[in-house]
Amino acid sequence: MLKRKIDIIKKFSLSKIQVSLIDIFLEELRMENKFINLVGKSTLLNPWDRHVCDSLQIISYIGDMKGKIIDMGAGPGIPGIFLSIAGCSNVLMVESTKKKADFIKRLVGKLEISAEVYNKRIEELRTSPAKYIVSRALAPLKVLINYSLILSNNETSLLFLKGRSVNKEIEEAKKNYNFKHKVFKSLSEGDGFILKIYDLKKND
Repeated sequence: MLKRKIDIIKKFSLSKIQVSLIDIFLEELRMENKFINLVGKSTLLNPWDRHVCDSLQIISYIGDMKGKIIDMGAGPGIPGIFLSIAGCSNVLMVESTKKKADFIKRLVGKLEISAEVYNKRIEELRTSPAKYIVSRALAPLKVLINYSLILSNNETSLLFLKGRSVNKEIEEAKKNYNFKHKVFKSLSEGDGFILKIYDLKKND
């Protein structure tokens, strides 16, 4: 696990301060997870791969670190917290479960990072369009796209962390939506993918 952590630190050129902030977040996540089901217990056996690497790889597809990023269904703040630590300066995390949203707010304050947290359902959020919309383990693609329509414009890119059923989900979503897409193999262990969607339109 230590070797994997070192590899990830090198891969993403993380500073000592960034590593320290990530370690603080992971320790808080471990402690809070004993009382609230924030993440699966097994994912905390190797969190630098399952959570840190899985989140930070998104940055490779973000061209504007100052662009507005909306993390839909942020859970305990993943990937939003890690993107903020890595230097994304305009991250907005949306989480409908109050206990999870409260955890994110507390950690944003403790880590002193630049991010906003909204305890709302995604469809209730009223904000200007995002440059990037990200999400992990929230819903099937067709649902994510439906949510994204109210938060995006022609310049928005959607970056979703998906599992092995990604191609089936794309096929299903294309019945209702017109979009261009690219699929990239995840850098984290397992059968995950990063799905990039752009030029999104609803079918007439």
